[in-house]
Amino acid sequence: MYWKEKFCVLLVCVLGFCCAVTSIVVPVQSPQPMHSARPTHMSRQCPPLVNFPTQCRIMAQCSVWWAELVKSPHSVCTNQVESSLWKACCPAIVGGRNRIGVMSEQSLDSEILTVSNPELARISKFGQSEGGRIAGIEARLLEHKAFLMPGSTAFAYFINMKPSDEAAPLGEQGLMVTRSTQKLKEVLRLSNEAAGIATQTLSVKDTPLAGTCIPDPTCRPSKYRTIDGSCNNLKSPLMGRSNTQLGRYLAPDYDDGVWESRDKGMPNSRTVRTVLAPDHDRVQRDMTLMLMQFGQFIDHDITHVPVFQLANGSGISCCTPDNKHQSWELRHPHCFTLDILPGDAFYRQFRVECINFVRSMVAPRSDCTFGYAEQLNQVTHWHDASTIYGSTQFQSDILRERKGGRMKTFSYQNRQLLPLDWKNNDCIGFEKGLRCFLSGDSRVNQLIGLTVMQTVWHRETIVWLVNWLVSILGGVMRGSFKRPVALLLLSCNILRTTSTSLFCLAARLWRLTVCFRELLDFSPVIMIPSTAMSSMNFPLQLTATVILWLAIGSSWSMIMELRTTDCM
Repeated sequence: MYWKEKFCVLLVCVLGFCCAVTSIVVPVQSPQPMHSARPTHMSRQCPPLVNFPTQCRIMAQCSVWWAELVKSPHSVCTNQVESSLWKACCPAIVGGRNRIGVMSEQSLDSEILTVSNPELARISKFGQSEGGRIAGIEARLLEHKAFLMPGSTAFAYFINMKPSDEAAPLGEQGLMVTRSTQKLKEVLRLSNEAAGIATQTLSVKDTPLAGTCIPDPTCRPSKYRTIDGSCNNLKSPLMGRSNTQLGRYLAPDYDDGVWESRDKGMPNSRTVRTVLAPDHDRVQRDMTLMLMQFGQFIDHDITHVPVFQLANGSGISCCTPDNKHQSWELRHPHCFTLDILPGDAFYRQFRVECINFVRSMVAPRSDCTFGYAEQLNQVTHWHDASTIYGSTQFQSDILRERKGGRMKTFSYQNRQLLPLDWKNNDCIGFEKGLRCFLSGDSRVNQLIGLTVMQTVWHRETIVWLVNWLVSILGGVMRGSFKRPVALLLLSCNILRTTSTSLFCLAARLWRLTVCFRELLDFSPVIMIPSTAMSSMNFPLQLTATVILWLAIGSSWSMIMELRTTDCM
């Protein structure tokens, strides 16, 4: 089959060359403004909605107007051929000026009201005073020791939902804007819909709350992602950045349209859970626990919504130590306890009546406006391995040695483990000498399986992997190509590059086998020495050749990018 081998090598060489040429000659389009100042042809076809001018937008951008869109027979764009995404005619939420309109309480499409700057300033000061009111309540709680005690179940949950040092003040700022929005609803007598949506046309920039506005980051020309997730979308630099609001497909349904929970007349949440998802063990014998654990690892990469805490960093206690409801005098405003009915099949044996539950932190709105509460995400919103490297520059600096591209480790019995967290020992009880592990995500100690997953990926740093790959590639190739190819095999994965070439698909398959080599009794086909190639069947030969030559074919267009990466 010698002629087949020669034909396959020639074919893959051509494919690799085309891949490299494609990645070189395809021009990079300069970012265009998200909303052009001049209306497009499509926007002129859109009728007004609730007295606002509209433009044709994808459905995700119109989610806050969903209640009004379903009432309008002409809300669907007439031209749907530009994209496979469905589009609708909806208004653009814009910043406020000196005098801005707000919808009246009767209907969103009724007469528009105006709010003067002095009135808006007075309402904003009410929101600022909320911090002082909360501080007074928390002082009383601390005096009576009404906070979570280490060792309790509620405390174990809290340490995994605790806000970071960067997120905590942002949550307080977001709460000020939310309380001011609630005051706006009261003063202007707005409906729930208008209170949550129409108030987004009012900017906080010219009010005492201007300090809550998040400035746009400076996006420097780079082929690689930032550590905090900013500048991933040049049209919206804040999109996906750590410590910003979560995205929404639909508007929330708060009791007051702004932030109050819908607890009146709602069924018991514990009862709903036990009816819809009863406790029955269903063993899945063809899957291991690692399936769940990898899913949690991915989830932690993109979401971490913290809860409110006391001013001194302690956890808010909404229940008594014996799991009864806290007295109203010692109940924090952010408590949202889960009530357990007397006949509960599980908790009745423990006489549990109350499960501690605290509301999620509120984020300052990225558009710097009033409006309904948005939940804060303190990690990057992208799947970018922030669980390994951190979601802020401060976290990243703590985890890196800052030399040789290495991550900090803790050596134990000649094994490289995650670095130790010398400032925190809440995760492992009180046995002397034990410490928590430190990683890019604060929930690393939540489950031992999650700690294992974090350890495996933490070990996969560039220097160690490159040296390992070079030693492997020595068996299948000669010359100076070994190190560039080894680098290329890593470039499309955990190094935060933005390359989308065909080579990346092969590299991702390679990466999947490499990172779990200690968990799986399996070796990539490319690890087989060249002397054994003659004994391989044709599919294995073809697979090894494709991976190798796709990497070589892409090397010319990507090697300079790797030399300029700041991921080291």
